Amino acid sequence: MIADLTSREIDVAILWGPMAGYHAGLTNPRMRVTLLIERLRRPAACLSHRHGGSPDGQNWKRLLNRLIAENRTDINRLLIGFGVPLLDENDQLITTDAPAK
Repeated sequence: MIADLTSREIDVAILWGPMAGYHAGLTNPRMRVTLLIERLRRPAACLSHRHGGSPDGQNWKRLLNRLIAENRTDINRLLIGFGVPLLDENDQLITTDAPAK
């Protein structure tokens, strides 16, 4: 789809945010990514940093949650560096200067 946009075979595409942001950053000139945030409620696909585990892995889950919380600013900075659009709880774009809670 990115190749089709670059070659102007198509004018617009709807892509998953991380893929759109990353690939837009590789194009020259850089493509514009517009977030579609008008909705009645946040869809299930809009998640913060998540992980899964077995029911008996509660200590592992707590450790991962703590590590994610302690490193959220660095994680966001890394994702933003790859062009991944991030939104806070109020659907405002997160920048490296405004880390999410």
